[in-house]
Amino acid sequence: FIYYQNINYLLADYYYAKVKTAETKKDCKQVLNNTEKVVGFYSGNIYYQDYYLRNYINCFSVIKDKTIRQGMRNNMIAQIDSINQQELNYSIKLTIAHVKAILGFYIDPIYYNSAEEDYHALININPYIMLGYKGLARMKLWQKNYNEAIIYSKKGIEVMPLLNHPALNQQHRVILENELVDFYTIIKQSKN
Repeated sequence: FIYYQNINYLLADYYYAKVKTAETKKDCKQVLNNTEKVVGFYSGNIYYQDYYLRNYINCFSVIKDKTIRQGMRNNMIAQIDSINQQELNYSIKLTIAHVKAILGFYIDPIYYNSAEEDYHALININPYIMLGYKGLARMKLWQKNYNEAIIYSKKGIEVMPLLNHPALNQQHRVILENELVDFYTIIKQSKN
């Protein structure tokens, strides 16, 4: 049993490295194939499950074939259903909300309702984390609900740490600047 478990972890890490290589080449087919193997060898690991969903989100817009997209949808829903509810943390909850928003945009708008509930739940968990506002604002933009997209963008900007705060290092400052650009892009697109 110990041998079997350790081999599975090694194989999962091997395919994880292959995913990273495919990501640099922007090869979604290989990213998804190898991500499937990672989760297959190390099922139940919350980090890999989150990583799996994020890879599917990132590749969803690249795939144009509706049949393949339906298969991807089924895989994402199955992965979400397999997650141990006791291990849900903020990051995986945010990823699940993003999955539902993406499915609302590409597959069926009915997913938007569940995504909105998830984003609001994240905002209720911690109203000072801007990622829930950004996801909700982007989703409202996709729904062509421009006023709400602007409202949630402004709320996200309000809770951002100050860029000139003395405790903020350069790396985090760059991340916050990029988030700020994202919020203002959503606002601009909502006004056009």
